[in-house]
Amino acid sequence: MIEHPFFPWPLVLHDLRGIKMAEGPAPEPVLTGKNISFLELTSERATEIQRLTDAIDNPNRTKMVYQRLPRHMQRRAMSHDPKRLPVRARQAFTEQRDLTQMKVSKRPSRRHRRRPSNLLLEYNRRQREHLWLETHIWHARRFHMVHRWGFKLPESATDKGFRAAYRATAHHCLVQDVSYLCQLELSGPQSALLSALTSLSAGGAGSARLLSGRHQGRLLLRSSDPPHRPLAPVSILWGPADGAPRRALWLWVHPAGYDAVRDALVAAIGASGEPEEVEVEQMGPGEDGGHEGGDAAAAEEGDKGDGAGDKGGKDEVEGEEPMECDDATPAGDVKTPAAKPTSSAAAADTAYKKKNVDQIKLAPRRLHILRRWTAKPKTTTGRADIPAGTTDTDTAADNKDTTTTTSTPVHLTELKGRMVRFRLSGPGSQAVLQSCLRVAADPPPAWDTAERLEAQRRLWKAVGEATSPGELPPGCVMGLTVDDPRRHLPQQRTKAIQRPEELSDEPVAELPAGSELSPLWDESVRHQVTTTKLSDNLLNRARGHLLVPGATAESLRLPPVPVILLQNHRCPGWDLLLPPGWGMAFWVALQYSGARAGGLRETERMALETGELRFPAEYPDSAAGREWEREDRQRRREEYFKRPPAKRPNFVKLGVPDPFSCWWSRLVTRLCPVEGGTAAADSDTPMVCRDPATLRLLSAALTAGSGRPAALPAGSGRLLVAVRARATGRGVPRSGALLCLPSPEDNPSAGAAAGAVRPLTEPPAEDPAEERRDKLRTAWLKKQVTEKRKRHRCRRRQQADQARQAAARLAEQRQGQRTEMERLSLPPADLQPHKQLIGHVTSGDFCLSEAVGRGTGFVVLEGLLRLLDIGGGPRLLFRNIDTDTYRWCTLTLITEPC
Repeated sequence: MIEHPFFPWPLVLHDLRGIKMAEGPAPEPVLTGKNISFLELTSERATEIQRLTDAIDNPNRTKMVYQRLPRHMQRRAMSHDPKRLPVRARQAFTEQRDLTQMKVSKRPSRRHRRRPSNLLLEYNRRQREHLWLETHIWHARRFHMVHRWGFKLPESATDKGFRAAYRATAHHCLVQDVSYLCQLELSGPQSALLSALTSLSAGGAGSARLLSGRHQGRLLLRSSDPPHRPLAPVSILWGPADGAPRRALWLWVHPAGYDAVRDALVAAIGASGEPEEVEVEQMGPGEDGGHEGGDAAAAEEGDKGDGAGDKGGKDEVEGEEPMECDDATPAGDVKTPAAKPTSSAAAADTAYKKKNVDQIKLAPRRLHILRRWTAKPKTTTGRADIPAGTTDTDTAADNKDTTTTTSTPVHLTELKGRMVRFRLSGPGSQAVLQSCLRVAADPPPAWDTAERLEAQRRLWKAVGEATSPGELPPGCVMGLTVDDPRRHLPQQRTKAIQRPEELSDEPVAELPAGSELSPLWDESVRHQVTTTKLSDNLLNRARGHLLVPGATAESLRLPPVPVILLQNHRCPGWDLLLPPGWGMAFWVALQYSGARAGGLRETERMALETGELRFPAEYPDSAAGREWEREDRQRRREEYFKRPPAKRPNFVKLGVPDPFSCWWSRLVTRLCPVEGGTAAADSDTPMVCRDPATLRLLSAALTAGSGRPAALPAGSGRLLVAVRARATGRGVPRSGALLCLPSPEDNPSAGAAAGAVRPLTEPPAEDPAEERRDKLRTAWLKKQVTEKRKRHRCRRRQQADQARQAAARLAEQRQGQRTEMERLSLPPADLQPHKQLIGHVTSGDFCLSEAVGRGTGFVVLEGLLRLLDIGGGPRLLFRNIDTDTYRWCTLTLITEPC
């Protein structure tokens, strides 16, 4: 027997087929009867034995030891568990693993991953690519989540369809977390802020109604460079006018247009360069109205190290200090431990060390740092009288003839992710808010007064007598200081309703002066309210100290919270603004009051019900709209070609020129050809007509059927006009539906009923590429069978390299085949339907409020003028892209700018 430390005979015998024997005539073995000369036989086979030994000692193969075992000896997980290999092969596997430096990575156990500290770290790690809302965990358990605009947002609920959300909006209350709206703050002299907004909009921000700060407004910001394409619609709210030289202005913009609006505002105020990072100014401890601890370390002692609370009782959370509660009364003051004043950065580090749950969850938002752009100061030289507060005394003290005046600086502060915003829609939103929000009781905090709290109680009671938020002044603003909603949280979910005796027949004409004041405008107050929030653990322990177990905790005196209410006049309801960190506390209270949660699907459906244009999907002349259209085109194209060929509509035979998107430039070129010039490129989207005078003129002509108006600007025929299409009979306009001009013979008779009219159909067109597609498909099926046979033949002959090359070649040919079939399946650029196409429906569905199909879209102004020339009124034909049937609809122009 051959002596060798490792000689796996089954392995060697299995690999003998791959070893080439020495060339030459095979020697004849020496046989003596039944005996064999072992020495002579070994000498003859010494070369082969030496090669076998070298192959074992120097495994220069690409396969590992466990891959060279016979198939009946292979086991699962051999690659990382040597104990599953035969004993004789374990040493060789260990040597190979050390030689190749193969690291064995094992996923931590579930028990380790479910530790609270690791869950918090995972919570922040998963937000590196897409930011989460504060209510993300709640939504992720109940909604389908999608990635949109840098956020992870809820799209639709998993339990009910849209009809349940519509009933909540129409009869009670629907609540949505719209904290993904990005917020900006402009601060500086009022004239400088108005000058910046005027350069980016058509005006309206300087009206007396908005400047009072008691109403919110809406503007459409446009680029300052011609042709002044729109950037995004924004909601604005002026800060309280307290007579100070500086004023603040809040702007909320959709995240799809946030970057464009921010860059435009930076250029408008004259700022340049990168923003500076400013640390938030904090209040000192003991300045919050009797609640000890006013900075970021108010709920913990910063001097203690890690694990200071690990040895406490079972009811203590790791890192939280014991809570003091006065047992002499049924519910005493909940006192958080006093803290030493520290910086915000140190407080954030302490939160990680002490495992403060609320602070760790807010760490990715960097609440202790403000990003701010500052405009370059403008100086003037002269002997004019200098207003107080604007003279630079250092430069003008010794110069009486020449005085340098420096304007007050203008700041643009980024508040993205630093506020929580909930949107409540429906007539029952008033009752839901009355159930959740209760004005704080005395004593007031340091940032509020007792007189203001008393005025808020009277105002909130008067507002609660309204049957619906629609009875209040449109866009009104209210600032309230309310109790922690966890104090009076009901034991079970109830539906908040208003009793008849609480209602009043006299609507509130106007809110009193001062109702818009709120400490929420102060960044230091927001930071203090966030960092001094009592954790759920301490609150539950305070409830445990009550004399009556299970009694309500309403008498617990917790730190109050400043909020702002904004009336939403388009869909009657309220927008609730909260400081960061308080999202889940108020969200749970709203759910327990009977509000139904909604997502992005509900936002789109409400826009359809109200007939509003959605941003960015229905702003085709903006950069965000073009990006949305490109992504939507790619998504719809992928969905179309995922279907089998027999289940795809043939757009060539249906006469649909643009099935996946609305090529507005092509449509404008077909209706308004350029004489003596080249056609516009597909990326040159035409502008949308937003001139109020022109839209009113067209709307009046369309309603009266008086024909083409004469007083139209020159060259306006290439503009797009936003319209609402309402089906007059059967049929529902869907996204991408064609809007076509009717011919005189298409109009039904006046006495015919809508259902008795025979529908119009599109005659089928010829598909010149159909025969070519059938031949390619048949040839490809034959080629697949041939290549499959080649691969099997290579496997039988153990020609692994040839098999891999054949598979790679087939994959490349498959990609080419798919590309060619897609090209032949799409309609050509010059395809035209039988009717004159003048526009498209961008979004449409069955409208539940009117029980009829309705949609919004755009038509070319030249096509609208041709409709006026026909004289049939606002009647038009529409046809969905997957059918050949035309239906009738009526058009209404959308005259609102945004």
